[in-house]
Amino acid sequence: MEKMIRELQEEMQAGLAGLAFENPVKQAREAVEVVFAVIFKLKDLALSYTFADKDELIRFHKEFKPLFVSELYYYLQRYRLESERPEPLKLQKEHLGKMIKRAGNWFDDHKAYIKYVRSGRTDRDAEFYLPGYQDKLYTPIFSFDRDPAFCSARGQEAALLLANRRLLAEWGKELAALKKSSGGFLGLPKLKWTFKAIDLVELIYGLYLTGAINNGKAELKDIAETFQQIFDVKLDNYSFTFTQSIHYRKSGSIRFLREMIEAILKKLDELDGK
Repeated sequence: MEKMIRELQEEMQAGLAGLAFENPVKQAREAVEVVFAVIFKLKDLALSYTFADKDELIRFHKEFKPLFVSELYYYLQRYRLESERPEPLKLQKEHLGKMIKRAGNWFDDHKAYIKYVRSGRTDRDAEFYLPGYQDKLYTPIFSFDRDPAFCSARGQEAALLLANRRLLAEWGKELAALKKSSGGFLGLPKLKWTFKAIDLVELIYGLYLTGAINNGKAELKDIAETFQQIFDVKLDNYSFTFTQSIHYRKSGSIRFLREMIEAILKKLDELDGK
């Protein structure tokens, strides 16, 4: 059994290692798919394997299965964090703080089980980890845990304990880094956009349409999100702002970019006159 578990772990880690990391939302979503696929292989293995005795079966649900399910829960929470992450840095701190609090609440809600695990007790292992558990109060998070032959009373908690420990450790460091930045972007000095939002939209579109970022391969959304973080500003529906607000300006011009050009030319004239 252990050899087969190691092979599945290696397959899972290889799949996770091959994912692209430049887009955290996409990476987390694809990671969930990788882990899900491996877990269903694990289920097929468990249901076809002849366990030597109850101790081996308990160990599977207490130690082995949680290694895989904890990865699934971890990436689901990472997906939730990244997909719901707001652009302004201040709101990012609040969002991350809420996620940390939610994970911390899990520990408060499962104190008795956590105490049992930390104490090293095994007297209730048969009750907690043998499959076939059926209880109206048991609420499985994942579809595969609706099969009594593949779930146990505390197997889900064993996985969530591993995942939440990992999440709290990583999110704690991330929140500390955000706070250390003092409101700036990635530790840079704090900068605040003080012109109108539409002026920043003009600048973003100018960079996007000229292909000035990543040799023209950068997505408009990525450029916009970066500027929103740098200047700690929220741009609501910048696409609509550009196509509608700018299009219908009475002057028919892109005012802010023209002002920039005039300001630069004026400065160059001043330098040329010295």
